[in-house]
Amino acid sequence: MLKYYQFLKDHSKDAHISSEKVIINQIKSIKDKEAYLIFLNKFRAFFEYVEKSTADYLESEDLGCSFEKSSANIKDDILALGGSSSIEISHQFPKINNSLEALIGQYILQGSSFGKSHIGKMLQKTGVISSSHYFNDQITTNMQNWPKFIEFLDSKMDNGNHLVAVEFSNKMFLSLQRLFQEN
Repeated sequence: MLKYYQFLKDHSKDAHISSEKVIINQIKSIKDKEAYLIFLNKFRAFFEYVEKSTADYLESEDLGCSFEKSSANIKDDILALGGSSSIEISHQFPKINNSLEALIGQYILQGSSFGKSHIGKMLQKTGVISSSHYFNDQITTNMQNWPKFIEFLDSKMDNGNHLVAVEFSNKMFLSLQRLFQEN
């Protein structure tokens, strides 16, 4: 049986790395609280879009696990820093139209949990933020549930849709990259 997760990871690697580089460059450019709030709002916009857009498609599925609502946690950070509760980003993400695309959206969103501690360390070096924030959370529910999610993903995919999933994954990663390139 094809290990779908590994196929997806291997074939969306370039888009993933490209988006990571842009995010890392944005972190390095953070020099003040306002720049950090913009950074947080971009992550919140992405997380909230995926959380809301995938809910209807995945609510009837038994994923075998649950995930925290990361956008709410990021919103708490924004409010604690005196930022606005509204998202001030008008970026257009690829439309999620079916359960396959919903799974891919969650794959990217949940996979981002693995980078949280690295992002947290980089943000600490900016000297702009305190030690208590969303990206400083070392262990998350998402990371603990990742193996169950991957098992579910592998069980739902077949050889007939794996290339479509890779294409959508690449679109999502490139959209995330464009989001962080926007001013």
